[in-house]
Amino acid sequence: MNTPSRTPQNALTVLVDVLEGREGALIKLLKEVGENIDTNNLIDFKQLTTTHFLKWVILPADISKLHPSRVFPAHLVLESNYDGDLDDYLKELWEVISKAIESFYSHCKGFPADCDLDKFKAYFKQHVVPIGAFYVGLPGESVQRTQADEALRKKLQDFLDKFQRSPAYNPSPEVIHKELFDRALDDPATEAMPAAKTLFGQPSKPLFNLSLPVSAGLFLGFIVIIIAGIVSGLWYLHFHGAALLILATIIISLIGLLVRLRILEKHDALAWRMVPNALSIVPEREDWEVQNPMTHLVEIKPGFLRLLLLKVVLWAINQLAKVTYNQGNLGGIPTIHFARWVIIDQNRRLLFFSNYDGSWESYLGDFIMRANVGLTGVWSNTVDFPPAEWVVNQGAKHADAFKEWTRRHQVETQIWYSAYPNSSISNRTKSRDIRNGLLNEELSRKNVTDQEAAEWLKLF
Repeated sequence: MNTPSRTPQNALTVLVDVLEGREGALIKLLKEVGENIDTNNLIDFKQLTTTHFLKWVILPADISKLHPSRVFPAHLVLESNYDGDLDDYLKELWEVISKAIESFYSHCKGFPADCDLDKFKAYFKQHVVPIGAFYVGLPGESVQRTQADEALRKKLQDFLDKFQRSPAYNPSPEVIHKELFDRALDDPATEAMPAAKTLFGQPSKPLFNLSLPVSAGLFLGFIVIIIAGIVSGLWYLHFHGAALLILATIIISLIGLLVRLRILEKHDALAWRMVPNALSIVPEREDWEVQNPMTHLVEIKPGFLRLLLLKVVLWAINQLAKVTYNQGNLGGIPTIHFARWVIIDQNRRLLFFSNYDGSWESYLGDFIMRANVGLTGVWSNTVDFPPAEWVVNQGAKHADAFKEWTRRHQVETQIWYSAYPNSSISNRTKSRDIRNGLLNEELSRKNVTDQEAAEWLKLF
């Protein structure tokens, strides 16, 4: 049996300005597709073999809250989570949805006339926005692998249901496992299934297992260690030479930044007020499937310090997403397929995309209960966010205020596509582990005991 390597997942964010006066027409066009995902005349989404999730969103033209003389133009944003190489992905996009691309982007600045594949690639690459932080719920699980796993799980579940309808036939777990093994091998979709590396598909442990509070504590501890190292360096150098001036400047600068941070936070707390009952059309587009999309846009607080803190926190989250939160769980939240933060508009606004399971209320509840430290670390550097202390404390813990703030800054998603709309992270994980438990090359069927088979059957 073949054992292909894990497929890398990547994030594509393309932001272009909408031509003046075209925003309304473009929104109408996008909604016509978004409200008829399976039946529209522009895009046959099922032909996209490497796209997990895809959105087109209009960020409406808006006036800056911080600088009323500044106007943000309307943007069309494509957000996609895909498998493999960017050039290959753009080629598939063009081959499958070039008609839609030309229809959408004819309303946008700079879209080339007589567009072909090369012009399209150049245009998209020119408008790619760098990712601040990117989270993948189940790294290495491609679109095709996920769909095949879900189909296999359903097939095997149907077979198990037959056992339950035949009370006279009561086989042992070992016999059931053998029967399911045979049916899995007969399924054409299993030909390229990767073998499990551990018994019955128990997921490999992350490189590090750190909670967000612990991570924040380590970060602050790292700062303390730096300061202690500087002080030790001063002592070692006996306060001589230019080193004294340099190290003293660094210490004073760090202290100054911390003092400045607390002054800003106290000022923000005094100026902050909760705006109740935020009105939004976004809920009309939620809870159509097992999954939901979120698009959230907010201005970044002014000043170098806020931008620096934001970029540091996003960098830390991005690293944790790679080495710790890589088994379908982000800071204790087991419902996120993909999420990302990107900084746009010359470092003035922060855009957040998420594809998650369940309702908006439960999703925000998970944020508040399980990941408030990380979220506060990010969004405490943006306007109107509930008052925070030392970047990562309080903030999102103000539950009602956080929910109102989140809803007020959400943006309607006009087009949203999921390659497996009825599959939750939990189901995807179970399907993967069922496949691994059947097709583990290190384990022959003869070695499966009743106890082991019974444990594996609990996945159904």
